[in-house]
Amino acid sequence: MRVFVLTTLDMLLQPKKAIWLFIFGDVGAWFQSFIELIVLLLLGYHLGEDALPTAYFWTIYILFSLWYLLLAYVYFRQVRRSHQAGEKQKLEYALIKGT
Repeated sequence: MRVFVLTTLDMLLQPKKAIWLFIFGDVGAWFQSFIELIVLLLLGYHLGEDALPTAYFWTIYILFSLWYLLLAYVYFRQVRRSHQAGEKQKLEYALIKGT
């Protein structure tokens, strides 16, 4: 979740949205680890003990990358929505103030 904290330093979100995204990221990381464990158990059972180091190497990189891409997509989509809402409010304020 260090990556999440570093992302929030660059692209700010409202605190409530950031907390929900952090929880989503934490639960998703747990779920990704659980899937990784199941895959390793199945591969170890069917292919034997010698296949585990290679399977572990690939499951870490593939599953983590897919999970992180999904989390980044959701995060940046929320940032864009917040930015668009802020721009809309600024425009409405300018229109009201100008008239």
